[in-house]
Amino acid sequence: MLSQVSQQQQQQQQQRSASIMSSSSVWVQLYYEDITKGRPTSVRKPAEVKESDWDIDDLAKEVKKERAVALSHCDAADLAVYPHGTTPPFLQDKAIDPGDHVPPGTTSKNPLIVVAPAPPQSRDSWR
Repeated sequence: MLSQVSQQQQQQQQQRSASIMSSSSVWVQLYYEDITKGRPTSVRKPAEVKESDWDIDDLAKEVKKERAVALSHCDAADLAVYPHGTTPPFLQDKAIDPGDHVPPGTTSKNPLIVVAPAPPQSRDSWR
């Protein structure tokens, strides 16, 4: 009986570990308005967010955490996310709706585009 309980606990632990390790990641490229900022980076889906609930709003929050220094001047709600391949000028009506699911299949060469407002300092200092 004790070994059966121990086996069940081990199985539960393995399931929890597997669900954490199966977290998907998404490649994103950050822009300040129409200027590229840095290189593409991978952002992981939080373990507590179900795959079926992983939406653009969640992604923006994770990008804000991952790029906290570069995005210290804005909130996650200020970020707009566009499909990979989108080029400036970034028109708001082309942004992915915050409630839409995060699209699969991004790579470092085909990242989603995340556009932040320009920092408040002079435009020349962040180009």
